[in-house]
Amino acid sequence: MAEYCVVDRSQLEADLTAVAEAIRSKAGTGKLLDFPKDYVETVSRIESGTKILLPRDVNFYDCDGTLLYAYTTEELQELAQLPPGPQPSKDFLRFDCWNWTLEQLKENPGPRDVGAIYRTSDGDTYAEISVAEMARATVTLYIGVTNYDADLSQPLFVIDWGDGTVEEKYVDSTGGYDLAVPHTYQSTGAYTLRIHGAGSLYLGHNGSPGFMSGTDYDVCLQALYMGGNAKLNGHSMKNHLNMHTLTLTKNVTAIPYSALKCSLHLRAVILPPDVTTVQANAFEENTNVTVFSMPCGLTSFGYYGLTRSQVRRLVYGPKLLTVEGGYNNALKEAIIPEGVTGIGTEVFCYGYALTELQLPKTLQTIADAAFRYCYGLTKLEIPENVRSIAPQAFMNVNRLRRMTFRPTTPPTVANANAFSGFPASCVIEVPAGTLEAYQSAANYAAVAAQMVEVDDDR
Repeated sequence: MAEYCVVDRSQLEADLTAVAEAIRSKAGTGKLLDFPKDYVETVSRIESGTKILLPRDVNFYDCDGTLLYAYTTEELQELAQLPPGPQPSKDFLRFDCWNWTLEQLKENPGPRDVGAIYRTSDGDTYAEISVAEMARATVTLYIGVTNYDADLSQPLFVIDWGDGTVEEKYVDSTGGYDLAVPHTYQSTGAYTLRIHGAGSLYLGHNGSPGFMSGTDYDVCLQALYMGGNAKLNGHSMKNHLNMHTLTLTKNVTAIPYSALKCSLHLRAVILPPDVTTVQANAFEENTNVTVFSMPCGLTSFGYYGLTRSQVRRLVYGPKLLTVEGGYNNALKEAIIPEGVTGIGTEVFCYGYALTELQLPKTLQTIADAAFRYCYGLTKLEIPENVRSIAPQAFMNVNRLRRMTFRPTTPPTVANANAFSGFPASCVIEVPAGTLEAYQSAANYAAVAAQMVEVDDDR
């Protein structure tokens, strides 16, 4: 008779993730690994005696997610200068800077994920594409140009298609500058495009389906290296399914709405040092991203700013007031700075790998479904300044064993479903002298019997 055993799926996934992380560290790659094929292939390529570089408090990453340097917080404080930048593998690329300065790192001590910022040698934008079949041999670029030279005898932009064809585009009779430029390749293969703009070059103009389109969702674009005058529009890189590498220059200050939504093979996101805003859905459905580096000056990170990624550690910038995200079920560690006042809608929803989370003392609001389906979370402390808790906030956190409330006045709970599916075995600690107030507060009834008073000074 066959014998069967019960397997804890979440534990199995955690074990496989741990093995993959060890392989990635040994191989020096940030690539997401599929089991078992990629595990075997990656291990076979590791040279004997290879030095293992493991992530530490402060990590420095290349644009593809490769870990280059790692320091403890104490070691970082002793540095006289930042480590040297990587040597780019492309002739047209130059390392420009890290997205954090040494001064910023020392003024904001603690865990950080720092990333390399590149520029192109001539300031132009380069795109690497693959034409895999003749049915997709026609590629259309959607480009907008502003702030261009008034001399209309000069081309608005020049495209070198990488197959010996160079195309110049001029301002049309109406002064229009939003153009769709098609090109048909004569054979399959890999090509490197170069785009030179006379002014500010927008990749994907208003109303376009994206920067590059073939028959349907783009599968041609493999890598994009933005030039000094290039900018993103909303939906610029949306549905560019095979793009694995993106370099953003120092001139980029904002990531527009849905700009990189469904960039399914993108490995890492390194936001430039002057980016202050990431709009809603900007990196939604980035299912292969393993590294996400936020700069010091980031002040706004929109709803669903990063979702369904493979990021395992997310370090939020020190100037953010609200943290956003969602459905990042590989996330094991989220580091939220003091100063944050809001936990956004669904930000840790489906956080299967998240077992612990320290919330800042400045926190005031917890939004809808913020911790819904956080099956891995075992303990959580609600800081003393929290005033409101939205519907479904703690729905189905079914492995929670201890929840500690620090506010001396029970936070307002908008709906009883905030505790729907709450584990009956979880102990809810409230400050001494507040038990009756918590038990009788609106929408706490379902968990009132699980409450105990504790001394705040313990």
